[in-house]
Amino acid sequence: MLRAQEPPPDHTWVVAEERRSAFGTLAVCDVEMRAGLRTRHEHDELHLCFVVRGAFEHGKGALATMLGPASVRVSPAGAPADLRFGPEGARCFLLHVTGLEPSDARALTPPRPSFLSDPGTLRLARQAHEAFRTVGEAPLVLDALVLELFAHAAWTPQARERLAPGWLVRARECLHDRYSEPLVLADLATEAGVTPVHLARAFRERYGCSMGAYLRAVRVAHVQQALGRRVASLAAVAVDAGFYDQAHMTRVFTRALGLTPGAYRRTLGVA
Repeated sequence: MLRAQEPPPDHTWVVAEERRSAFGTLAVCDVEMRAGLRTRHEHDELHLCFVVRGAFEHGKGALATMLGPASVRVSPAGAPADLRFGPEGARCFLLHVTGLEPSDARALTPPRPSFLSDPGTLRLARQAHEAFRTVGEAPLVLDALVLELFAHAAWTPQARERLAPGWLVRARECLHDRYSEPLVLADLATEAGVTPVHLARAFRERYGCSMGAYLRAVRVAHVQQALGRRVASLAAVAVDAGFYDQAHMTRVFTRALGLTPGAYRRTLGVA
């Protein structure tokens, strides 16, 4: 008599750890999520997910957000999650924090789930992931990185804009509006009414990266969105995103996300 085959597990814990930190209880884990998994749940604690490999969709319909490799989602306690994983599943680095002091919780918690792929957030997420995977790393190192990562993610673009001078906000908006053009720092500074040195320094202080790195991140984000559509060739996507050619796009995209545009498109299940 044949037995019914056991369904595959939803996830596999690669490494998991829970311990007291200087600011509360910190649960950290690397987890492999099954290909095609669909799950609905709520997070009982402040939660961060860094997508190391693969992809998943958060939400459904017009409100759905696709998170591919090198994406970060931060969710406040009680936030619902409706997730659908792609054909390759996903490897995710998860951080859960409980027991925060009320003032710390307010400083580290975004008002709603946030989806981030800016250079500053990704740099901190990669450093925290590497610190967790490094045997013998001092607990202080991971604690400090986790705090900085949550604080950076909670300091939303809207909060940055409220505190930034108008000319700096306009310069940042220009990077979003004209990302496909061959922008020049001197021209942006002239439009802002400040010197190039002052603009570059103020931008890094406010947004945590250089204007060049920010522009590359905007272009990569545009490519990520375009790769989810079946109609565009890689060459057309490259030109539309402001890259010199497909090879240029591939170099920048691979350096940012760790895989080529073609491989990224396959993680989304797009032929």
